This record gives sequence, C-alpha cells and structure tokens, in this order.
Amino acid sequence: MAGAEHALDVTRVPIISLSRTGDLYFEGSIISNEVAAPVSPEEWKIEELAEKLLDNRRRFEALGAERSGEVPPAEDPISTVNLQVDEQVDYAVVKRVLYTCESVGYGRIRFAVGDEKKPEQIPEVRL
Repeated sequence: MAGAEHALDVTRVPIISLSRTGDLYFEGSIISNEVAAPVSPEEWKIEELAEKLLDNRRRFEALGAERSGEVPPAEDPISTVNLQVDEQVDYAVVKRVLYTCESVGYGRIRFAVGDEKKPEQIPEVRL
C-alpha cells in the first residue's frame, strides 16, 4: 500500500479535561473525582495526573524516541498537553492542573476553547 507523497507524521498530544463538577479526565478516562483547590502547598500536585503524564512520556520515548528531535515544539507529545476546562471550574483547580503538568515537564499547555452548545441547540440529524 502506497503512502502519501508529501505526508507528515501526525503527532497527538495528551488531552486533559476538567468538568464543571471537578472531575479530571486524561485521554477521555476519568482519573480523579472532584478535584478541589489546594489547601496546603503539599496538595498542589495531582499525583494521578502526574503519573499519567510520566507514563505517556515513557511510552512515547519507547516507541518513537528517534522522532522526538523532528517534532515541532508545539506538537511534542512529551512536553505539550491540550487542556479543556469547563468555564465554571474554580481557577485554583486549573492552577493545580497547570502546576502538575509543569512539575513533570509538560510546560507547553494549550487551552482548548469553544462555544459549547446546549443540547437543545444541537440540530437533530436524521439518516
């Protein structure tokens, strides 16, 4: 099977999501319920998220380390994440996620924003 002549390898960065109830998702799977604002300095890091990010780095390096120098910095899956946050999430909780990402070397954080539609605004599609 032939490939595209001028194709580039697609690199996908991890997606982290915070719901309005404070549930924390990594790649679509819930990893922590009701993440709260930190009360003390020891509570800033979210261990479950840190472990997922470190595991992501280990996996990429094991499978694609030879490509890591060729990946543009903004697409580097071992230092970049996409963060989706519901607008009702307390900013202190967002700061915990940012801190956790930075603490394990994911300093390039891209916020995914959009115009979320309410269910009644989504058109029905019939096939």
